[in-house]
Amino acid sequence: GGGGGVPPHVVLQEGIDQFYNTTALLYQLVSTVSCNGNLLLNIGPTADGRIVPAFQERLLQMGAWLQVNGEAIYGTKPWQFQNDTEAGRIWYTQSKKTGAVYATSFDWPSPVDNKPGEIVLTQMKSSPSSVAVSLLGWGGGALTSHPAADGLHITAPDAAVTELPSPYAWVLKITGL
Repeated sequence: GGGGGVPPHVVLQEGIDQFYNTTALLYQLVSTVSCNGNLLLNIGPTADGRIVPAFQERLLQMGAWLQVNGEAIYGTKPWQFQNDTEAGRIWYTQSKKTGAVYATSFDWPSPVDNKPGEIVLTQMKSSPSSVAVSLLGWGGGALTSHPAADGLHITAPDAAVTELPSPYAWVLKITGL
């Protein structure tokens, strides 16, 4: 018999494609925190107590992302808007201590006409011109931004995605709102 009530013709194998990838797990984390929730990530060991390598890999990758972007998760609360429905996969949190707003984007803008791409935060339509924007983990200084009727326009760093601090999601820190 197959043991455990499993018919003998059923093969219990899990392929890597049956697990969430790191981007999907981070999306779940960020969207949950943006909605004032807590995430319980279930990682079960094998019968002999090992953690499956695919789980290890994802946990390490999430940990590396949190090393760079953790301030957008820890000690935050939902901002007045949870996400940016017009702009796409962008979620907001706000620091409980400093009031800084974090916009976590799961899409990086493509360059246009050999110029860096632009991110438009449509939930920040009434932003003052004194806002300052930085990309967590980016050593290139403050990003250029300007408010407009359709939102806060932010010029992305002139860098390849592989040069950015994370390959999964990017956090913009906005101060002076």
